[in-house]
Amino acid sequence: MKKVVLLIIGIGITMTSLIGQQLPLLQQQIEHRNPAFIPANFQKYNYSTQVSLGYNTQWVGLEDAPRTLSGDFTNWSEEFNLLFGGNIIHDETGPTQYTGLSGKIAYGIQISNDFLLTAGLKGGVVQYRIQGDKLDFLDPGDFTESGASKLYPDLSLGTMLYFQDKYYVGFSVPQIFGLNLGFKEETGDYNIQRARHYYGIAGARFELFEASWLDLSSEVQFLPEAPIYFSGNLAFDFREIFWTTASYSTANHLRFGGGIFGNLGGNWLSVGYIFSHFFQSYGPFYGGTHELRVSYSWN
Repeated sequence: MKKVVLLIIGIGITMTSLIGQQLPLLQQQIEHRNPAFIPANFQKYNYSTQVSLGYNTQWVGLEDAPRTLSGDFTNWSEEFNLLFGGNIIHDETGPTQYTGLSGKIAYGIQISNDFLLTAGLKGGVVQYRIQGDKLDFLDPGDFTESGASKLYPDLSLGTMLYFQDKYYVGFSVPQIFGLNLGFKEETGDYNIQRARHYYGIAGARFELFEASWLDLSSEVQFLPEAPIYFSGNLAFDFREIFWTTASYSTANHLRFGGGIFGNLGGNWLSVGYIFSHFFQSYGPFYGGTHELRVSYSWN
């Protein structure tokens, strides 16, 4: 028990210095940021396997705004305390494109009847591409007129601590290598640089009545020499009929949405939509963000 207390304190201290990763924005997917996270459907409804497909479009109305398409597979084996899965993601923002393919694996250590600690690793490869025909500020003849692409390794680490299948805290470092990627030729060069970011999450799940759940969660994101970002989220599932969610952050970012559940021969289908908007009092107006997600879960 002493080791458990020390572990919780250690994670809590670590979480005081966390923030957002420069990843494509995906509103509903903690799994993208922490490879040790066990899908909520297992703890709520005992579904061990989940596949999902999501599409996100940001800053509607802005030319060349970001668009993201992703697909995920996750399986959690309670018998072996083993989590594994894979992810494919494609993101387009103006003249740049990002495509990633990765797999993940995590192992759970049953510290006691109440505490489960999971540690996970996610690895893969990403391709960055530049569409030269969309870069009109360069001199004629620059290499970007025909475009360029490069492959880059991707590695993420994460850990989660669960208590009584209700409460959890976690810490993760996506894209642990960071990124300092350059395209160079005799006629010019183009550089992409990303700093390493850190994430912390904490939450709790409560069954209010039969097959109806209330989820409370929060996320802290940290980047050195940048303001700490904090968000709080509230979600409610009603009798496997519908779900709704809402959140707010220190960046004046409001997010809300909902969806429906469907029972397909004992398996579970979820279809949902989320809208988000920044209500900052400074800077230009970029419009709202829309996300559609479909997931299918089974034992």
